[in-house]
Amino acid sequence: MTLTGRVRFLQNVGLEEIGNQQRGTRPLILFVEKIEGGAKKKPEPFFVSPVVMFKREKEWIDYGYPPQHQYTFVNCEPTEAQLSDAAGWMERYAAQFEGELVTNFDEQSPLLADAPLSYQRLMTKTYDKPIIQNLLGKVVVKSLKHLEVREMIMTQNNVKVGGNAIINIDSELKNVTQTINASTGLKSMQKSKLDDLVQQLKAELKPIEASHSEEVQAITASVQKAVNAASKPEAERKKPFIDLSADGLLRTAKLVADVAPAAVHAAGQLATYIQGLV
Repeated sequence: MTLTGRVRFLQNVGLEEIGNQQRGTRPLILFVEKIEGGAKKKPEPFFVSPVVMFKREKEWIDYGYPPQHQYTFVNCEPTEAQLSDAAGWMERYAAQFEGELVTNFDEQSPLLADAPLSYQRLMTKTYDKPIIQNLLGKVVVKSLKHLEVREMIMTQNNVKVGGNAIINIDSELKNVTQTINASTGLKSMQKSKLDDLVQQLKAELKPIEASHSEEVQAITASVQKAVNAASKPEAERKKPFIDLSADGLLRTAKLVADVAPAAVHAAGQLATYIQGLV
């Protein structure tokens, strides 16, 4: 069997904790891009552990004083049939305690999508707000200015504010595109590929621009920094700085891993391409 890919240090791809466990060495990881040859055999089964939250409706006298919200999970193979069975088991488990499921466990599959805080409802903003208030407690608004800006951003595409308020991705990443186009150190094909990857990341960040403005602002700043380093003339590009900025982009993108995993993937593709320019 022949494996073709790109070798990287673990510390340079966001795996510092694992890499730093090996004293006196710098472990490598191979990102496989192509597999040739080798005997085909049936892969061994592996298991996943879907987890959901459920809410009990009554006190459990026999159990003392547990919190109202509990978690349950089940081990199964990641097949459609077994995941469906797992969802049914979770519903029955919650029902044993006169409770109901609050979350589901898959943003792609519609299993348990009717749960009050399912991935599907969170993405379409049809989630149950009273449940969130119950989980988080009373929310105190210290400034109405930010609330006003949140309303404006929905109707005016050119609104741009700083601090903790919402930013405009179109405006912020337009500067990145201009940096790419103005670069004298990149070939036309490299410019086109780099801009395509930036636009893909922009598309994945757009849905969470309003709800996670601080994270989006940090990610766009990391994109600008990484692109600035990559757009320098080839002779002026320094690999340590390129790797540092690409690694910073990926680590910053992980701030939204829970709500926008596709954005993390897009940031990873952008970071990998930037590292490949040196």
